Amino acid sequence: MDDIAEMRAMQSQGASLRQIGLHFGLSHQAVFYRLGGIRKMRTGAPPAANDNKIVKMMPHNGGCSTTSGLVPVSLPRVGGMGPHPFIDGVAA
Repeated sequence: MDDIAEMRAMQSQGASLRQIGLHFGLSHQAVFYRLGGIRKMRTGAPPAANDNKIVKMMPHNGGCSTTSGLVPVSLPRVGGMGPHPFIDGVAA
């Protein structure tokens, strides 16, 4: 029997991860991952499609005119008067 199958058998018999780790010379965290534990960090929910924000590239190095110092900045869409009702020029 391979190690993973033996680990699963011990787990089904009620052994803790720590006990399984001691039997195989592993940490309980290593046993957790080998038995198929969560491998990815959980991230927050994706932003809503109607979050009413736009992303503009803004200078962060004092206003230099080159594009090397631009970073993305999220701005709220603000309604206005005139031919372009919003900052980004897109009518809702």
